[in-house]
Parts: sequence; structure tokens; C-alpha cells
Amino acid sequence: VDDSGWDNINVSDSNNADITNNVLSDATGASGIAVINSDGAYVFNNDIDRSARLGIYVGNGDNIVIDDNEIDDAGLGLGQ
Repeated sequence: VDDSGWDNINVSDSNNADITNNVLSDATGASGIAVINSDGAYVFNNDIDRSARLGIYVGNGDNIVIDDNEIDDAGLGLGQ
């Protein structure tokens, strides 16, 4: 996903989401990946470049696994 204007991937109010093996760049308004109000998400092996705010954002979720992601040139790497 390239140049989305906001979050490149946004998972909201969803349980057990699997976000893997994505190439994301230029989230000019927010985050490469945002997981919000979701439990059990698995965020693995994503390549995230040039996110305006966060490479990966998590808000209000339990049992979320974030592993083996590469984040380059983001405002911050991870945020909650």
C-alpha cells in the first residue's frame, strides 16, 4: 500500500486480525498500521516506510503480538 493519505492499514473493532507480509509506504497523515479496539491481533513481518506519525499504533486491545516488523523513517516506531 502506498500513499494512502491516512493509515495504510487500519483494523478497528475486529478480533484475531492477521496483518502479515505487507509492504507499506508514505502514510502521510498517520500510521503505517493502526490496530484499534481489537483483541488478539498478530502484526508480523511488515515493511513500513515513511509514516508521518507512527509505524505501528495500538489503541485499546489485548493479546496483541507485534513481531519481526521493519519500520524506517517514521515519526515514532511504536505507539499506544
